[in-house]
Amino acid sequence: MSTKLTITGGIGIALFAFAAVSGNTMAFGNSDAYPAIPISDNDEHTTPPIVIVYSNQYSIDLGGLERFHPFDIHKYKKIVRQLRNDGLLKAELLFAPQQITTAEILRVQSQAFLDSLKNKKNVVQYLEADALTLVPLGILESGVLKPLRYSAGGTVMAADLVIKNKSIAINIGGGYHHAKPDRGEGFC
Repeated sequence: MSTKLTITGGIGIALFAFAAVSGNTMAFGNSDAYPAIPISDNDEHTTPPIVIVYSNQYSIDLGGLERFHPFDIHKYKKIVRQLRNDGLLKAELLFAPQQITTAEILRVQSQAFLDSLKNKKNVVQYLEADALTLVPLGILESGVLKPLRYSAGGTVMAADLVIKNKSIAINIGGGYHHAKPDRGEGFC
């Protein structure tokens, strides 16, 4: 049997990673790196737990300039806070990802696209935020691109957790921008 996995988006920019699992193989990521999630064996109709993937590293920080974009950059932090406040988020089902690796990014994006991110003009264009032309590239790297890599790592982690545990995993972060393998196309 094979595994069917659907992930939408470019450089880790998927809202959720859901999978229909009928096997246990996948060549993307490293599911052995994540712990098994306890699932009751007592009832064949037991619904597997919903695993949440999130990191505070998802937060884009441009010294307050991020407030001028119509997208609520801090909504992911708010979602996790609300889930905790409502008692819906168990600590053992919350996983924090690492940044996606360059090798993983290159499975869906071209080297030319990655190289284009070293040019501030391109990053500003992809983000659709002309005001950021005043921000140094180093701040765009640490304040925007690094959080996006963490979010992408969250998508990979969610997919790997689904494969390993045959459960549902949701990456709270993601859905930031549209991309083709060789270019960015906006920021939502």
